[in-house]
Amino acid sequence: NAKAAERKQADPAPDYSEGREKHRQYIAECAERLRETPDFDETRLMVVDYLAARGISEDEAVALGIGYDPKPARGWQDEAGEWHKTPRIILPWLGCDFYHIDRAIDARAKGGKYDKPPSAPDHDKGITEADCVGPQPLYNPDAFSHDYIVVVEGVLDAIAVQLCGFNAVALGGTASNNFANEAAARNYAGVVIDMLDADGKPDETNKGRGAGNKLVSLLAEAGIKTLPRAEYGIEETDDYSGHKDAAEWFAADRADLAEMLCERTGMKRVFFGNSGAEANECAI
Repeated sequence: NAKAAERKQADPAPDYSEGREKHRQYIAECAERLRETPDFDETRLMVVDYLAARGISEDEAVALGIGYDPKPARGWQDEAGEWHKTPRIILPWLGCDFYHIDRAIDARAKGGKYDKPPSAPDHDKGITEADCVGPQPLYNPDAFSHDYIVVVEGVLDAIAVQLCGFNAVALGGTASNNFANEAAARNYAGVVIDMLDADGKPDETNKGRGAGNKLVSLLAEAGIKTLPRAEYGIEETDDYSGHKDAAEWFAADRADLAEMLCERTGMKRVFFGNSGAEANECAI
């Protein structure tokens, strides 16, 4: 054990600078592709239509830095297990300029629907340190400067909450330990609202309901106030007004989702406008 500890101390710290720079450029290139590609481009039209179906306008997508890759490196599997390569949207990770989540936009995608930068080398797969970015960073670290945080699973869920005018953190899945540890380390004094997916059983921590219960429990142990879904009318067997998650609810009825968030956070109203100028006029 002592020798292993010595070897660990002697090993140099991983250098992710090259990999992170590659992914910074990739995010920028994909975002530029959405901004600059002619409107009549077939792939761009597919991407814009997909985002519109998720309730996100083209202008909102551009403002958020969303992009797309027409020929991504990784494919996906359909229900029969066959592999395909089709365009993916590239979703920036708020608060970090080198991390992103990539989603296949083909409705047939089942396995490999999501992709993300490699965190550590895997020489069996040809992934070197120069390809890696290190561990997944915290999404939207500025969240801890607000009085409440809506915690969701995916980036599209977080975007849905944010476009309703509210503060969100995406876990990038169902694992909540890192977020809970960060909240405790920062002595977060606000309220955390559990809005993980409405799937699985209450004791299945790899699914939304169980993961939400675990999140609430971890935060309670740290003395952090939470708003479990049951306290805002969502019982353990319920969904969100007929939807599995915030993104689906947003796509179906943005105003309805915003109204619920207003009620739970204590805000009086949300104003939706077409531009920043209209938002400023409303504020005045």
